[in-house]
Amino acid sequence: YQEARKQAAAFQRFLPRRHPAHGAAATEQHFLPDLRDRHVLVRTDNTLVVSYINHQGGLRSRPLYKLAHQILVWSQDKLLSLRAVYVPGHLNLGADILSRQGPRPGEWMLHPEVVKQIWRVFDPAQVDLFATRENTQCPLWYSLVHPAPLGLDRSAPGSSRESAPGRGVPSSSSPVLAGPSMVLGPDFSPRRLSLGDSRQGRSPLTGRGHHSSPPAGAVEAVGVASEGAHLLASGLSAEVVETILQSRAPSTRKLYALKWKLFTSWCGHRQQDPVNCPVGSVLEFLQSRLSAGLSHSTLKVYVAAIAAYHAPLGGLSMGKDPLVTRFLRGALRLRPPVRPRVPSWDLSVVLEALCRPPFEPVEEISDRFLTLKSVLLLALSSLKRVGDLLALSVAPSFLDFAPGLSKAFLYPKPGYVPKVPSSTPRPVVLQAFCPPPFRDADQQKLNCMCPVRALDTYVHRAARWRKSDQLFVCYGPPKRGLPASKQTLSRWVVDAILSAYEASDLPPPLGVRAHSTRSMAASKAFLAGVPMQDICNAAGWSSPLTFVRFYELDLRVLP
Repeated sequence: YQEARKQAAAFQRFLPRRHPAHGAAATEQHFLPDLRDRHVLVRTDNTLVVSYINHQGGLRSRPLYKLAHQILVWSQDKLLSLRAVYVPGHLNLGADILSRQGPRPGEWMLHPEVVKQIWRVFDPAQVDLFATRENTQCPLWYSLVHPAPLGLDRSAPGSSRESAPGRGVPSSSSPVLAGPSMVLGPDFSPRRLSLGDSRQGRSPLTGRGHHSSPPAGAVEAVGVASEGAHLLASGLSAEVVETILQSRAPSTRKLYALKWKLFTSWCGHRQQDPVNCPVGSVLEFLQSRLSAGLSHSTLKVYVAAIAAYHAPLGGLSMGKDPLVTRFLRGALRLRPPVRPRVPSWDLSVVLEALCRPPFEPVEEISDRFLTLKSVLLLALSSLKRVGDLLALSVAPSFLDFAPGLSKAFLYPKPGYVPKVPSSTPRPVVLQAFCPPPFRDADQQKLNCMCPVRALDTYVHRAARWRKSDQLFVCYGPPKRGLPASKQTLSRWVVDAILSAYEASDLPPPLGVRAHSTRSMAASKAFLAGVPMQDICNAAGWSSPLTFVRFYELDLRVLP
């Protein structure tokens, strides 16, 4: 035993403290008496550690190869077997927090027994206005970060704190636990919150005579009678409300909250209740948006957002009201959508540029250009939306490469619902372009456009700084290694196209959007004779009519 501990200590001196593989080795050494002559499974949130342990080394990094070799040699006569599996970071919070010397200073909570005593005095609360999934005391909560079942807290940095018309100013003499900005009981009224009625004689929390109007930030944090609060007030349980709220994607909830905030501000200036206002007020608001130049599709988003928060009228949702339906139909006739039929950029120019610096050689280019090239090639070859790319993962069960890198198979993360749900979910299958050996220069050039080659290089390169199992992560500070947002992916696609034009000494095209890759790639495939049904299956379109109406481009105008 002593000899084994001496060997472990000697081996530990060889391990660089900065690399995650040190954690795996140090753990094995520490528990050596219990692990000797046993099969050992290492669970880690670092994909590079998993790869180098399971493959007994690798070819991408010589220092990591030496480190993996040392671990395996050390384990050879002490363990029966050594294998590693990947655990997503969000499922490894306990070990991750302990490895960073304890929880973050802001992540604290009252002891549950103390909370129970508070509930016995003031009745249980249903909504926590400032919490996270780890420290919330209520079934529903607002948070500064996702996940947030009721939305992001409006008291976050950068949020408006000005008092809206009709809302009171908080009194400094009010008891801390007497105002609705702290907690909301199960019997609070969305209408009362939306009006900010200062005539209320009793606190919704204490039931006593002490009362002060809630601060504007607190009222906005509840979403001025948010959808969750409205459902709770209708008598549904907190568990049912939480399940209902998860029916929309986080991006949809965020968009609806923004549109609803604009509507409540419009109503506030006119001293109207946004939750119970008549349909005429909603139509006046929509008319003001239409006169401001908004399109029919944007107005439909406003209607959907208002319908999510507004009280039903005559048993019908605001979005199904006959007058609202006719208004939208009239807006469509007055302002029909106009779609450009001529592409704003040339696909051949971009692909030619991807075969030259700064996009090649792919093993030596910067992290930025490797990321841009990988994102653009994946978007073009898969015909997927940016939101679909956001759902891809590098976890072993969601990303597979065929032998010889002839193909790549990418599966979306569980729970992801695409914009057009399919009865038979299909993985993203990428076909390699002319893998080596090459017969001529043309094949080598075609291989430079290969999405499988770019993706494989990116996955191995990003493993050095990856902090998430999402496929695409940020490459630069201050969010290096963190998952890229939908807006970031869209910006990368546009930057890749503009950088390709710049590398070709051509003026950058105007009005390039990330979504244009679907139109360009689908039109190019159709022109090349690819069956329309295959194009629809890859793009997630329910029928060829979608392609004809919204995506088909006239590529014959390009040289």
